[in-house]
Amino acid sequence: MDNKGYIILFYAWGTSNAGDHALCLGALELISLVVPIESIVVVSRYKANYTSNNGDASSNIQQLFPGVKVIPSPFGFSRETSIQKLLQYSQGFLVALAGIVLSKIHIPFLRRYQPFRELNNARLVLLNGGNLFYWHQVRRAPARLVAFALPLVLANNLGIPYGLLPNTSGPFDQSIISRLIGGVYQRAQFVMFRDTQSLKNTRKIADLSKTKAYVLPDLAFFLTEKKTVSEMVMARCGCCREDFLAVVLRVAPLGLGISKRLDNPENTTTRLMGMIPDVLAKVQKETLKKILIVEQSDDDKEISQMIFAALKSKGNNVQLLRLRDPYEFIGLYANASALFSMRLHSMIFALGQGTPVVGLWRKELGEKIPSMMEDLGLKEYAFELMSTDPDQLCQAIIRTVIRRTDLRFQITKYNENRKQKALDVLSEFL
Repeated sequence: MDNKGYIILFYAWGTSNAGDHALCLGALELISLVVPIESIVVVSRYKANYTSNNGDASSNIQQLFPGVKVIPSPFGFSRETSIQKLLQYSQGFLVALAGIVLSKIHIPFLRRYQPFRELNNARLVLLNGGNLFYWHQVRRAPARLVAFALPLVLANNLGIPYGLLPNTSGPFDQSIISRLIGGVYQRAQFVMFRDTQSLKNTRKIADLSKTKAYVLPDLAFFLTEKKTVSEMVMARCGCCREDFLAVVLRVAPLGLGISKRLDNPENTTTRLMGMIPDVLAKVQKETLKKILIVEQSDDDKEISQMIFAALKSKGNNVQLLRLRDPYEFIGLYANASALFSMRLHSMIFALGQGTPVVGLWRKELGEKIPSMMEDLGLKEYAFELMSTDPDQLCQAIIRTVIRRTDLRFQITKYNENRKQKALDVLSEFL
């Protein structure tokens, strides 16, 4: 491929959730192993100078990767009131939809937005990894899908190849929306999925016979530990290496506006409060490990405090810690005896350092956790919240602590092979 021109990465997802931010940082660490960092342009999901809790990631990216050019989103997400948000989402949706439906006619109009002007200088367009395209009963977000698809459609119309970095795809129904999503995948030069199930989901709506498709690690696996950060976070929590079990909880649905009939956070909270304090108390009794509850997102705050209080009231050795920097999570989990988690990226932060994990997943959020664990040969350590037996969950956590050395060897070897494959694949296209 011609080395002239930029590689443009849409989008940097923001900093309110460390897992989302890690996708962009991991992508940059990976891509910079193949091409000069100065040849990369990142488009933020947020407007310039956005300072709400969602957080524009631009300043942090430029601090960590000084040679990268970061430009603001073409869509406004910086308003705070409900009416302002609705107006901005509506405006962004209409602009993006016009660009997709009317295609080349509207490309000159869209050049008023800096990200789309940059397309003229691009040699490759990438869509960042994560939980991207889906359309089914529980989760439907048309504005979100259009925003994701727009740069890919415009790139295709300009004759610029595009690819999708490791993502979760589906599930889908058989609607016209799903078929349109399938078209986005079909026209890609390459598609990377972060689990086998996503590849299967996409093949139901898209003919991938002419698209190179791969199952490769989530981008957060490519983050490397920063020793100074690890030392600071360990000093902050007052723990020693392997003397604690890290715990990450979640009750929030995947996205806003999900009906409680389809995913009820109150039911999730009731189930967790009725099971997790007893499970963790038994684990501590058997392993003598400190319980360190880690809050990864603002959405996790309430349930984390509730579980913490329940354990504290019973006299358990428990601590609550709030983190947001992906490198802080990596440094913490590298030193944990194990991780028990309900969030995919906290699991990846641990697995990327060879630390064994037990995953507790919810079917309403999809099967990205059990699918990843199965790909890693760790299916026995993934449990569905509502159907799991508390005693089996308890014993699985205890096994990860006892078998840490053996599991670490298995995880590390598998990670090395998959990361090298990802590097080889990306080198072909970059």
